[in-house]
Amino acid sequence: MKRNCKVKIIENGPYLISGGLPLDKKIIGISKEGEAETWIKGEEISSPESYALCTCGNSNKKPFCDGTHVHIGFDGKETASRKTHDEQAQIMEGPTLTLKDAITLCAVARFCHRGGGTWELTHHSDEPKARELAIDEATK
Repeated sequence: MKRNCKVKIIENGPYLISGGLPLDKKIIGISKEGEAETWIKGEEISSPESYALCTCGNSNKKPFCDGTHVHIGFDGKETASRKTHDEQAQIMEGPTLTLKDAITLCAVARFCHRGGGTWELTHHSDEPKARELAIDEATK
């Protein structure tokens, strides 16, 4: 089913969502070795057709906005780079893989540290297991 969902960014305030965009939690699945292994779909978050998502981090109704940003004087000024991924990325050449990585855009989900790390695995990508794990890490 095609939806006409929209996100409106409010200066120093929440993201206003309309069009029935569904929300759910994603949980990092941990291996028996204690390493991040995969994403697991968590519970769906009941949400109305339109809602406001907290951006200040202080709402008592997270992930929804409760107006706290107004009372704390939240400054939502964007500080992220406007450069594209390609402009920020470093390129690492391996024997059979090329890794293009923009470290500043890392989600810090810890997927890229198994098996010595995506960067190290790229250097050893002529080994089938290293190549497979590097691809798996980079795509998560």
